[in-house]
Amino acid sequence: MSATGPAGTGPDSLPPSVPSQAALAPALAATAELPLGTGRAAIAGALLAAWLPAANELSRKMSAIEHIALLPATVFTHAAPDIEG
Repeated sequence: MSATGPAGTGPDSLPPSVPSQAALAPALAATAELPLGTGRAAIAGALLAAWLPAANELSRKMSAIEHIALLPATVFTHAAPDIEG
């Protein structure tokens, strides 16, 4: 057991099908066919490592039965594109 809890439950844990957080930024960039240099990959990986655990915790909280009826407070709408220019 680590300081963050049982194995596989800490802030650095991801499902087995997801690359480690250090490899996540380059994997996402490759999937999107975006060039990402080593230095930028390290920075993006650090940001993802800090952001993902909190985002996953929020997702778990909002998926709880007591929040099932909540809707987004902000709705984004887009006007139809002007095809004729």
